[in-house]
Amino acid sequence: QADREEARRTEALLPPHPGRLLRSHLRAVARTPRGYASTLRRALRLSRPGVRRRALALTWFVEAIVLWDSCARRGLRHVHAHLDGSAPMVALLSVEFANADPRRDGRWSWSQTVHGSKEFYDVHSERFGARAASANFIRCISDYTRSQVMAFVPEELWDKLVVARCGVDLNEFGPGTPRSGAELRIL
Repeated sequence: QADREEARRTEALLPPHPGRLLRSHLRAVARTPRGYASTLRRALRLSRPGVRRRALALTWFVEAIVLWDSCARRGLRHVHAHLDGSAPMVALLSVEFANADPRRDGRWSWSQTVHGSKEFYDVHSERFGARAASANFIRCISDYTRSQVMAFVPEELWDKLVVARCGVDLNEFGPGTPRSGAELRIL
């Protein structure tokens, strides 16, 4: 039942609904045309050269405005991106757009979790420096992950890199009563 209730409260940005997309962007332009244009420029500056990379940056921008609109309607002021790829760029741009609004109600912030290996494959595309400069914090899942991110961000931003290991609270999710002769299996 708890899962069903949470599913009813969950809003997915993708796939985008054309009407929602249009409404979000019209609200954004009406709210702060200058902020809208500067966020679009920022998305393009964060992209790498090439048509495909610029197109990807445009999708970040489109999604960021929809995310801003969704959060603004709910009164949310912090965004956390848990995975790599587009999610952190969308969060970064959404928050930068929100903070460009001179009529905003409080400062917006964002954070992200870095798991590792895939993000370290093409560090230039991941834009760790820009992300660390903009984020309130970056949660790294291990000391190793933190050390790798440290190599790509300026030293003055290292205090934003915090370690939070993945795990399960065994007090809350401990093993049940074992069946006779059955081995305990954790998947």
